[in-house]
Amino acid sequence: MTPIITRRQQLQGVAARGRQMRPCEQGASNQRVSVAVANSACNKLRNWVMFCVLITSLSCVRCCRCAGPLRVLYTFIFRTPSGPEVPVPPRTLLLSDLAHQVHSPLSSSMFRSSLHRLLSTSACPGGSYRMYSLRGVQTTPKLQGKVALVTASTEGIGLAIARKLAQDGARVLLSSRKQQNVDNAVRELKEEGLDVDGTVCHVGKSEDRERLVNTAVQKFGGVDILVSNAAVNPFAGNILDSTEEVWDKILDINIKAAFLLVKLVVPKMQERGGGSIVLVSSVAGFTPFPALGPYSVSKTALLGLTKALAPELSPLNIRVNCLAPGLIRTKFSSALWKNESVLEQLTTSLGISRIGEPEDCGGAVSFLCSPDAAYITGETVVVSGGGHSRL
Repeated sequence: MTPIITRRQQLQGVAARGRQMRPCEQGASNQRVSVAVANSACNKLRNWVMFCVLITSLSCVRCCRCAGPLRVLYTFIFRTPSGPEVPVPPRTLLLSDLAHQVHSPLSSSMFRSSLHRLLSTSACPGGSYRMYSLRGVQTTPKLQGKVALVTASTEGIGLAIARKLAQDGARVLLSSRKQQNVDNAVRELKEEGLDVDGTVCHVGKSEDRERLVNTAVQKFGGVDILVSNAAVNPFAGNILDSTEEVWDKILDINIKAAFLLVKLVVPKMQERGGGSIVLVSSVAGFTPFPALGPYSVSKTALLGLTKALAPELSPLNIRVNCLAPGLIRTKFSSALWKNESVLEQLTTSLGISRIGEPEDCGGAVSFLCSPDAAYITGETVVVSGGGHSRL
């Protein structure tokens, strides 16, 4: 059986042979021994660095404040003795390279899984984070190549949803009843570098709905995502004082128009192999808002429409979900949040004691439209800060 020779024994053997050599040979041998010892020390230091990276990846996923010291260590460890310093790569490449360099049990799949949490997050200005692969290349946005229609999307929740969809890679067609509002919103988002366009659309008019869908097909090549956000509320007061005209307008815009728009986009989604639909309801659909009876009823109907559409469209690879925002800081709800006493009374009943922002809804809708939600349909996501959300 061949005996196991340790690294120390190998180095000692080299040193012993060096003592038996001529002076010139002995000098060269001693130099090789010094290099071998130095390499061994570097290997130990490299393993120590990797241990630190592992601990950091488990306990400090996002701040990555160790990145600077690690880059210094990288320069020290991997510089050549006589040549120029090895250029320090980006943080993601640095840590990935160290992961491949280590020769210890830490290089197992468990280590790589833990390290990936650190490598996949990179801090950006403003506190946001971009996702990177282990090779340091930015991953494809989750909605890349998708085309989205968002109704009533020139301000408030609709604009926040359109912005988030575009930030996640989708090409977005904005719409509103007024051309000026459309122009302002499109200009704002284009200045942010987002791929958007816009058109006038009154969802209560069949010709406008058809033009909206046709515009998306002409400009972007199809439709993958529909976010039905348009809604009206022309009445406040005792529900028994509401008129037939009030009910007709609310049901026409809030319910019927949403359904008819779904009918228009389904064939376009079929042509592209499927799609995602999000109907924007409200927590008023669970617990009616005081003095907003007809509006609340229409939002409850959207919850039912979601449940009715989901199983019928599922065989077509089209998912249907619903968003139910709570109290969000928009012009539509300004009567509630501009009154300090009313706002305080409303927020005290929430798990998160603040009013919601339109951006709180954008991320939820983007998730529902993305492959991350591929196994979710017929559901309602409530964004209400912990408010009551049960029928």
